[in-house]
Amino acid sequence: LSTDGNGVLSWASAGSTSSLQARDTTSLAFGTSSPAAMFTLPANAVLDRVSIIIDTAFDGAPTMSVGVSGTASKYVASTEVDLTATAETRFDIMCAKTANVSTEALIITYSAGGATAGAARVIVDYSIPA
Repeated sequence: LSTDGNGVLSWASAGSTSSLQARDTTSLAFGTSSPAAMFTLPANAVLDRVSIIIDTAFDGAPTMSVGVSGTASKYVASTEVDLTATAETRFDIMCAKTANVSTEALIITYSAGGATAGAARVIVDYSIPA
């Protein structure tokens, strides 16, 4: 509903927005090569949350982090996740970090630590403000 300033009301088209909320999921298993490519985060995106869900507990002493080449723990440090946790355990890391002005290729840096079993999902929630 809009007005012409003289009290005359009329219906107007709703404004549009180019904001976007998105989610990307990458699988991680005990035999994954490191670094494991995830996806390319769009320019100016805000990385809201990274969730790691353990599907099958890892054995051994594996570690993982989420970041970019040169800054492997930019978004998730290896100390924030325990891959040996029981199945269905979920780690939610709230980030609220703005990505670079340009795109960023996200990676998982993984060290098997002797693991011979295990699987997890890494879910990244991000938004691109209008």
